[in-house]
Amino acid sequence: MEFQEFVRNIVTAVRRRVGDEMEVEIKKVPKNNGLLLHGLLMKKKGSAVTPTLYLEPYYEMYRRGADISSLTDYIVSFRRSCIPPEDLPVVATQSFEGIKKGLRVRLVNYEMNRDRLTELPHERFLDLAVVYTYVIDINEYTTGSALIGYKELSFWGVAEQELKDAAFENMRLYEVVTCRCLEDIMEELDGETGIGKGSVSDLFVFSTGETQYGAAVMVLPGTFRDLAEKMQADLYIMPSSIHEVITAPVRDEYDRDYLESMVREINTYEVPPADVLSNHVYIYRRAEDRIEL
Repeated sequence: MEFQEFVRNIVTAVRRRVGDEMEVEIKKVPKNNGLLLHGLLMKKKGSAVTPTLYLEPYYEMYRRGADISSLTDYIVSFRRSCIPPEDLPVVATQSFEGIKKGLRVRLVNYEMNRDRLTELPHERFLDLAVVYTYVIDINEYTTGSALIGYKELSFWGVAEQELKDAAFENMRLYEVVTCRCLEDIMEELDGETGIGKGSVSDLFVFSTGETQYGAAVMVLPGTFRDLAEKMQADLYIMPSSIHEVITAPVRDEYDRDYLESMVREINTYEVPPADVLSNHVYIYRRAEDRIEL
């Protein structure tokens, strides 16, 4: 079954399952790196907002053997577990103070999102862009988010600098920067790095406690300082995805060109297109406490 037929079948099955309880529709949603996803909206009548369930992952589950009926059961069950739509704040109708605590920083590729960035407050960072998002809990296990655009700033009457200050302050207050040795992670996963045994103990994975959009730790002050001092070396920073980065000491055993080719290969064959951050390897200079290309 092709994807478009799958979408039609899921919509039909969900509509039959929920009856008059919800309005069901499909909306194409622009995502990171120019990706366009098919969002399933299941909105209770009279509600202004509803969570969006993207159907591309469900299609992959279907291709691996899941049937339409079981996928419909899961989708409807998940939607009913979410916070009632009337209790979900709509960013565009809330005051800035009302959503301020939920603001966070996100890091995306500049060139791959150039068109979309014309609508978003952002700051250039090397070949990347710092953007701002509002995060909210949907249910016990799931969070939702919405990027903040210029139209929201205009509605609130808020300057871009105030948005930036609030988002960075929340990162400092509520987000924990995590640093784990890649060797420990690979032992848990029983996998290979492709970099070479014996060197894995020098590699560290940086993210946030939630591990969602954790590559944003790159723009937080002092993220890599302690590790660089401990190793007495500058650090290569490899963007494994928008969710995390991997560091390696700048030493003879690590060739930057090889590391960059490895990042490109992983981005091409393993990282979902929407999760790609960059094909470049960065260098953290410990003497200046800064990152460069």
